[in-house]
Amino acid sequence: MPLRSVTPAGGIARRTLAAVDDGGSTRMPAPTPSYPPGITVETLARGMPRALDGQGLVLLHVTYEPGAVIRAHTDPGAATYSVQSGTIELSIESGTAQLERAGQDESQMLNAGDTIATRTGDAVFYDAGTAHTTRNSGRSPATMIVAAIFTPDKPLLQPVDGDGAD
Repeated sequence: MPLRSVTPAGGIARRTLAAVDDGGSTRMPAPTPSYPPGITVETLARGMPRALDGQGLVLLHVTYEPGAVIRAHTDPGAATYSVQSGTIELSIESGTAQLERAGQDESQMLNAGDTIATRTGDAVFYDAGTAHTTRNSGRSPATMIVAAIFTPDKPLLQPVDGDGAD
């Protein structure tokens, strides 16, 4: 399996996030059935750190075309993202997140019901189980780098109340 593979908008994420076991050295999350139209995901790196005791770490490059949205979902582990270009709107449905604005020293806690625009250089951290929605409500593509802890054989996007990534 190549280290880099791309999931076209709305395509099946078979290669990018397929469950793999090559002698125990690399396992991936279960496939996300599909990403919404306008979302492209590229795996940059992945691994199974011993310190995570059966969980893995994945680094992704995600592109949101204008209007693209990933509806309310949780992730199986903690995750952080950094906006590389454009603006990505984040809505916290339940749980909390920590926002680091570019060029600012102090972080801001986000709570259920908060919706904020994250821009180039901003970063967000949230723990497993934080339900959130992300969207590009701008007129140009937006990109982010995501580092996420995953549980093998569980999808990276876990829909909330049937909402999810469709």
